[in-house]
Amino acid sequence: MNKFFIIAAYNFRDIISRNFFKISTLVISLLIMVILILPDLIVKLNFVSGDSSEYLIYISDGKNYIFDDDLELNLYLRNIEDNLDNKYYFKLVEREITEDKLMDKLNNGDIDGYINVISKNTINIFTRENYPEIKFILDRYILSKKFEDGVSYPNYNFESLSLSKNKVIGVIKNYTYPFLLLLFIYTIFVLYGQFIAMNVNIEKSSKIIDIFITKVRLPVIILGKLFGYLLVALMQLLYFIGILFLITGLMSDKYFPIIKEIIVFDTVFMLKYVLYFILGFIIYGLLFTLIGSVIDKIEELSIGLIPIVFLISIGYFFSMVNLQFPANYLKNLLVCIPFFTPFIVITDNNFVIYKDIVAFLIMMVTIVILVYINIKFSRQMIKFKGKNLRKNK
Repeated sequence: MNKFFIIAAYNFRDIISRNFFKISTLVISLLIMVILILPDLIVKLNFVSGDSSEYLIYISDGKNYIFDDDLELNLYLRNIEDNLDNKYYFKLVEREITEDKLMDKLNNGDIDGYINVISKNTINIFTRENYPEIKFILDRYILSKKFEDGVSYPNYNFESLSLSKNKVIGVIKNYTYPFLLLLFIYTIFVLYGQFIAMNVNIEKSSKIIDIFITKVRLPVIILGKLFGYLLVALMQLLYFIGILFLITGLMSDKYFPIIKEIIVFDTVFMLKYVLYFILGFIIYGLLFTLIGSVIDKIEELSIGLIPIVFLISIGYFFSMVNLQFPANYLKNLLVCIPFFTPFIVITDNNFVIYKDIVAFLIMMVTIVILVYINIKFSRQMIKFKGKNLRKNK
């Protein structure tokens, strides 16, 4: 057991001294700060609505289905303004102005809305906020015109930026927190995995493993090395989580209401998150160790790592799918696939005991199997290398 901790401590100190550890810690820390600021910044920059009670509405009616000029409408509007809570001014635009230009003016805040008359029976209304009075104004105006074939009220297709704003806020709330947690796992798994595979391959090629194997049992070498890497990765993960909640706690409720609502500490969820991170790191660490020991030349190592990185990416992809479709039944199956479990658990805050127990047991069995495979392949590689050395002599 003493040799196990010596190997773990050596690898722990080795990784901490590496530049990739320092750079990744700094970069992700800065990224956390940027991501925490973005949600409220996006909403404020794109959906700033004024407090004015006077609204400028453009009308696009190229074929004069309903509106011949805006003067008649505005004069009529003055007659019914006592029935309105706000003041409106309508302007009939030239036929050359496209809907894209009108939408740009709306997004830029130059106008408060525009009405696009598609036909006598269809009108599209786009506004910054929900102005139900516009429908009332149009209905009364159409009634006053008394069309030749009788009063005919068109179908209104109403859309406001405030509705889009709610959709954007919903997406932000749904994805920001899981995205950060997934970012930690994805980055650490890929970054440390490549380092593990490269380090194992170098040690094998430099015959360091031959020296170790004469004094320490092979399982102790593999697990000790992996445990050292795990300690560093776990330390880095806890640092990222600490930074996440520390910065969020220091933010003002007034200026960052969305992010303050999103980032909320849940003890049970965080314990489950860390637990599955540990198990997932061990599983992928063993896979990277296996690749590093099997591949002969370090130049070919990058090709061998592609399937494992692809597997991690699939786990990330499935987690995004679960966020998009939270009611799907596929997640109950995916959470039991050990390579995807660390990603899938982030998309489900519900703590279901039987499901978590099953997922935990499957991951533990997978770890045991991978340890056995690693030991078996490592011994075969050592024997094969020994035979080649004897042949060369």
